[in-house]
Parts: sequence; C-alpha cells; structure tokens
Amino acid sequence: MSAGLAALVAGVVFTARRRRRLRYRPGSGDRSDLATAPVVRALLTARDQADTPDADDNSNTGETSSNHALSAPTSAPAPQTLPAGARALGIKSNQALAWNLARTHGLGLIGPGAYGAIRALLVSLLAEHPPRADGHAQIIVPAADARRLFEENLAGERNLERLRIVDDLDAALDTLERELLSRARLAPEPATAADSESTPHAELVLVATPEVHAERRLQAILDNGAALGLAGVLLGQWHPGGTARVREDGTVVAASASVADRLTAARLFTLPASDGQALLDLLGDAESIPQTSASRFRTTTPPPITEPEPQGSEHSSNTSSTAQKKPRRGLAQRPVGSREPLPSDVSSSTVSVNAERRARSSDDRVSDDRRIPPHSESRAPAHCTTSEARPSGRHMPTEAPPLRLTVLGRMRLTHYQHDGDEHADLSAALAPKQREVLAYLAVYEDGARRESLTTAIWPDAPKDRPYNSFHATLSQLRRALRTATHDAHSDITIHADGHYSLDRNLITVDLWQLRDALRTSRHSSDDELRRAAVERVLGLYSGDLAADLSAEWLVGPRESLRRDVLDAVSNLVRILRGEPEQALALLERVRTLDPYNEAVYRDIARFQGHLGQRDAIVRTFTLLTTKLAEIDEQPSQETSALYNLLQRPRSEGQGRSGRKTR
Repeated sequence: MSAGLAALVAGVVFTARRRRRLRYRPGSGDRSDLATAPVVRALLTARDQADTPDADDNSNTGETSSNHALSAPTSAPAPQTLPAGARALGIKSNQALAWNLARTHGLGLIGPGAYGAIRALLVSLLAEHPPRADGHAQIIVPAADARRLFEENLAGERNLERLRIVDDLDAALDTLERELLSRARLAPEPATAADSESTPHAELVLVATPEVHAERRLQAILDNGAALGLAGVLLGQWHPGGTARVREDGTVVAASASVADRLTAARLFTLPASDGQALLDLLGDAESIPQTSASRFRTTTPPPITEPEPQGSEHSSNTSSTAQKKPRRGLAQRPVGSREPLPSDVSSSTVSVNAERRARSSDDRVSDDRRIPPHSESRAPAHCTTSEARPSGRHMPTEAPPLRLTVLGRMRLTHYQHDGDEHADLSAALAPKQREVLAYLAVYEDGARRESLTTAIWPDAPKDRPYNSFHATLSQLRRALRTATHDAHSDITIHADGHYSLDRNLITVDLWQLRDALRTSRHSSDDELRRAAVERVLGLYSGDLAADLSAEWLVGPRESLRRDVLDAVSNLVRILRGEPEQALALLERVRTLDPYNEAVYRDIARFQGHLGQRDAIVRTFTLLTTKLAEIDEQPSQETSALYNLLQRPRSEGQGRSGRKTR
C-alpha cells in the first residue's frame, strides 16, 4: 500500500477512536471495539516509521499530549505530489504511478491480482474523500461485485455514506446517468476531455463487471462524463478504454496499447479481502454523521426515553440544603424494594480527583491519593485489555518496596528513602523507551515473553537481531537506576528463560492497586465495601494509562482501563439511586475527569430533572455542546432528544409518559 494511505488511515483511526470514546455507555462492559486489525497496525507502523527519525532516541524531551484518543495526529508523512485530479495506483521506476481515472474513459483489470488492486484503490478513495454535502455516494458498486471483492455482503452493513451498493449494473448506470445530466446542467460551459484534469466535480467512480448488453451505455457515460468527474474501474476486459493484466503481487505483465506505455512493468497497490474488510469497518466507525439532518442518522432506533417521576416541591426546593445537613444513610439501610426510575445507562469517566468535592463528601469515604498508602499488599495479575485477574500465589514483600512506579497519568518513578522523609523522583533519568518497557511490564503484571514485548515496542526490529534494542534498553535502564539511586538499586526486573516481569520486592505500581480496587468493586457483596473501593479507584486514577506515552500498543489497554473505571462508577451510581444528591455529585465529579463522554452528561441531566433542577439541565447541555465543539463534534440525536424531553413542562412529559405505558 502507499505511504499516502498510511497517513490517511492514521487520521481515520484517530476519528474512529475518538467517536468510540465519546459514545461509550458506561456500565455496558463493551470492549469489542478495542482490538486493532493487523492491517491497521501495519499501516500505523509504516506511518510512524516515516514520521519518527529515530525510534530509539534516548532523550527525555518532546513529551506528548495525554489525551491521545481525542488529539489528531500531530503530523503525517507528506505523500509525493501528484498532478491535479490524479491518484496513485502503484509504483513504477521507484516513483508513484499517477493516474487520472476519469480521463482514461474506464480502466479494466484482469488476472489473479485484479481484485486486490481494485480493493486497494477503492479503500484509498474512501479514505481520501470526505462525504459530499448532499449525501450522494462517491463510489457505486453492484452488490454482486461487492461480494466478489470483499467476500461478504456489504449492503446495509456499514455506515459508509461514500459507498453505495446497488442491485446490479443497470441500477448503477441509472444513477450515473442522473448524475451526468445534473452535472452537465450545472457546468458553466461545455466541458471537454481536456478539462478533466482540473474538473471541480467530486469523483463518482463505478466499480463493476462490464456486461455485453450494457457496454455501449457504459461507454457513453464514461466518455461524456470524463470532464465531469465520472470514472469507471472495471473487473474485466474494457476495450473502449484500457485493460491491464495483473499478477497476484500487483505487477502489470501486459496492457492494451492505449495504456501499455504507462502501466507495463508497474506494480499496483494491492489489498487482500480480509484486510479490505477490516479497513471498511474502520472507515465505517469514523464516518461522520451530520446532526442537522434526521435522514442521515443510523436506522437503528434509540432506546426509549421516559421522563423521571416527579419529586415533591418541598424536596426539590430544599435539595441543596438537605444534601449538606442530613446524615448519609448507609446502603444497607435503604429499603430493598426502593426503585426510583432513574438513569438506565449510568456513567462516569477518567480522572484527577476534585479535592473540593472530596472534602464535602462524608467521613466514610476512602481518602484521596495523597492519604492512600503508596503500597498495597494484595495484588493479582491482570490482562492488558481487561482488569479481570486471577489470585496470585506469588510471594509478596513483607515491607513496602523502595520504588514506586506511577503509570496513571504522567509516568513517574519514585525512590522512597527508608532512612527519612525525602523521596527522590527518578523520572528524569529514564529515556522514552525505558519508560515504555516499564509501562509494558506494569500493564502485564504477571510478566511477558521477550518476543511479545519486542514486537509491541519495536515492531520494525530487524529479523536477524530482533532483541538487540530490548537488551540495550534494559542495560541502559539498569545503568540509569544505579546512577540515580547512588548504587542502591539497579535491576528491577526478574527474567527466566525469556520471560520478564517487575520485581515486586523492589517496586510497586499504582495500576496494580487500582486493579485490586476494581475487583473489589465488582465482586464484593457488601455495598459499603463497593462504595469504598470506587472511592479508592477515583483516588488512584489520576489520568489515562501512561498518558505521556504515545505507543500504539498502549491504545487498547489505556481505553479498556478507562472504561473499567467508568463501569465501576456507573455501578455505584446505580446503587445510589435512592440517594440522588450523592449520585449527582459523583457524576459531576467524574464529568470533570472525562468532559467529552455524552452518557455522563445524559445521566447528569436525568438526575437534575429528577431533582427538579430545570435551569441546571440547560447549563449541562450547553456545557456538553461547548466541550464537543472543541473537538469538532456535536451532541448525538439521542442526547438532543433527551434534552428536549427533560425541558418540556412536567405535565406534558407526564402525559407523554403515561400514553407510552398504556
């Protein structure tokens, strides 16, 4: 594939991940969208290689933004400049093969590599072009040809506005003819083929198998539409334009006379069917859905939204005072049958805890991070994409280890002095790759094979010497620790037969303590213990996992851990549905930690409506709109519908709710 596609995919991945984060429903437990397809990882690696001059740079400078999921790639490799209207189909003589699809009057591809080359071109076009303002597709494919190309039925399965799957070739030609007439009427002057290189029209590309009965009709469309952006890429012989035979590796071994001088001996970009499916899935996740047109929304019906039951006026008017004065009721004292109709998709988010709100909380809360002992005696291993773990039979140190690794938020390595209160921050002594190795071993707290670690951190390592960089980094890490601790400590890893882990006798990690608290919050049957565990989670979770590292392997574990925290708080808010003031305070607290998650704002608005705080609902929706505008997003249809419902006069909302229940 081309370097240009690698850069485009990096931008698409950023958009898809951002949308997944914004739309995640806390408490759902969904992790199905966190895996990265191999082809996407390969393209991201290629992009990083082109963009990073030295992956093993040992300098400490140039730390990145902590909000990777919401920040667009800072730069991208500049693709080779192509003529106006041209696309890169492949490589010839070490140069990009520029091709104007419309001016060719149709290009047919045959041979074992034809489908792979057309798949690559189709995906590249979808990644390049934004959706048109009027919503028309930019690529048209008959359903049978889509199945041949991608080995699955694409009709109605992906949210790709730029890809239109039609019934057959005749239906595709009907669409092309309508578009041809429309563009011809709007053209300022008669267009000629000579103008096709600079046509102002967005490309509309037909990808189909030519059929004898429609050959003249298709030829007329491509001839007349050449200057208007209409083009054809055909799966088979196409005599009116040009035809090339393609080997499986993309090499053109023969071509018709009209295109032979440019295509012969060129190597076209190719894409296997499975990789094409993965990239279409990614493009579908990133597809923009304008919020101003109801016809553009997904066809799935959002879950029904009902107005919360009203509270008495006395309760509503005295909310702020009673929340401060009345003693907090223990969870075990709440009547078992108490069922207030409060939020169904309760949420929460990332973290850096608001000290003022913690101070106002009741005395039985677990203290914030500054008062939590830095070392925990109970730890258990966990996988990188979930915080589920098994009890560990590993020997635990009898006293607090001298080193503490903080990987929640910005990474820090602290040396605790046993002979005094002075603690040394060793972070400045660590180079970026050394930090990354420590982060990897912290995520995989039971340890990892050298092969897995090297593949994740050095994906482009030479095949003949794959572990050189890893061993060099470990050696430099030992030397840096020895110097920084004045020879007190050096090797903080344990390794046996290629398996490496952090030495628990020497180092403890805040992530491990967080996982312990998450397990307690999930599995404890005591509500007070669960409440205390969630408070501990919020005290420990001071930011995204290894927020100052931008490594690709961290994306899945980072987002999975963030969702674990959201799910834990969501479950606690469900427990607190009989104490709405406290639930609302908890949601407001986590909103400051994840200011873009829509479900958090929806739940805040529901509780505000339940408590009769109508003015606060307006402020909540305004704040959400402002925050999303910062990252070029808008509230979803579901969020807007909920806001409109909660803003209706209570009598109207009750009437609508009553009609629905009958």
